[in-house]
Amino acid sequence: MKHIRNFDNYKKQRLLQENRFNSQVLLLQGVELSNDDERMFLNIFEKFLDSYKDESIKEEIKQYLNNSELLNEGFFDKLKERFPKAAEVSKSLSDKAEAAMGKILKSVKDAVSLVKKIGQGIKEFFMSVVEKGKTFFTEQIMKGKLKGKIDELTSTNKEGLVADLKTSKEVIDFYRKSFMGKLLGSTEKNMTEFMTNEQEPIAESMVNEGKNVIATLVHGVEKIPPFSWLHKVAQAGEAGAAALVKAISGVTEKLGGPSFQLPVIVLLVGIVIEQMVKGSAGHWLIDLAGSTTPLGLAIKGVKTVAFFVALIVALDASIGEKLLGGHGDGHVEEKDKEGEPKDTTEVEKSEDESTETQGEDQV
Repeated sequence: MKHIRNFDNYKKQRLLQENRFNSQVLLLQGVELSNDDERMFLNIFEKFLDSYKDESIKEEIKQYLNNSELLNEGFFDKLKERFPKAAEVSKSLSDKAEAAMGKILKSVKDAVSLVKKIGQGIKEFFMSVVEKGKTFFTEQIMKGKLKGKIDELTSTNKEGLVADLKTSKEVIDFYRKSFMGKLLGSTEKNMTEFMTNEQEPIAESMVNEGKNVIATLVHGVEKIPPFSWLHKVAQAGEAGAAALVKAISGVTEKLGGPSFQLPVIVLLVGIVIEQMVKGSAGHWLIDLAGSTTPLGLAIKGVKTVAFFVALIVALDASIGEKLLGGHGDGHVEEKDKEGEPKDTTEVEKSEDESTETQGEDQV
């Protein structure tokens, strides 16, 4: 009886989870897609069509596409116009093929929208945690539990602390200028590859089994960089400060930034690691992913990285000027063309081609 009762509870929990994912699909409505997303859409569309199980319907749709101009210039704009009425594809198709193509278009639209929505959410979440963390850590540095340790290190290991502050400036510079572009670029590229991979049943489960995109993907992203790297950050947070800094250094390096150790600052991380790992930071992205799913654990990794960046920015702003001399307010001054100081507190546009709006946020 106990096993039956447990299995019934399991089925009930699975049903609740599926209902939650179904309700979260509403978050994908109204996601703005641009012509820059055309290649992603086409790649996923082709994979989803190839995965359709009814061969005769699939061949009818392919024949129609080959004989029409739908895949020529303007294809993406035509599809965007059809999204609200995805089933109304063509009078040339049979009713079954028309319904199938409408279903495929809806699945692809949801998949592309989820990729864009996750990118948007990661950016919002990361920046909000950095801002929250900077306030918290600045208070701890000036008059809280970090102050005493910093005073001690300044007296006993000033050389090591200064070296770490210099290194952390390089890390801050990467996170300010390049991190978000690299992260979002990796997200879009690898999620697209994941959904079109021949070895992964993503397309089949969505097109043929009717599973929604959120339920399908939140349980599979642990295999996809950068989510797989962020998983390691989330797990490292439970192993202590040294393991955490090593994991964050690993993510930073994989995204094109500097590798670092920070053996003195890691002592400060140890004092506030509970805030970094367990600190609350509500966001719709967590509601979408769920805290215990693979995607949810990766989002926890994003939060932990953001808290770490907030700490080193707060250290640079609070004690950097005193120990290093010069500007210690968390940003590096440059000269613009007229010779005036140029404020670089804003995240500069990445060279990565996948980002659209990251030049407007501050770290």
